[in-house]
Amino acid sequence: MLDGGIADAEVPATAVLPDGRVVLNLASAEDLRRLPGIGPTKAAGILALRMKLKRFRKIEDLRRVKGIGRRSLERLRPLCVVDPP
Repeated sequence: MLDGGIADAEVPATAVLPDGRVVLNLASAEDLRRLPGIGPTKAAGILALRMKLKRFRKIEDLRRVKGIGRRSLERLRPLCVVDPP
């Protein structure tokens, strides 16, 4: 908790690993927008899907987001992890 008053629902700073990969189950919309081809709309779609699923189990779950197809997924795969190592 930062500043003693921020709710536990805040995303911890560990959503982006030291090597730059984004942790999908921890990432905020801002973290997701660091990824190529992910703007505000797709970031919101990823967060909505994560809420619906409770958590991502595999990177391929991103295919369920409108606008993320096979090619997008292959571009994102090396830049994301589902959970922190």
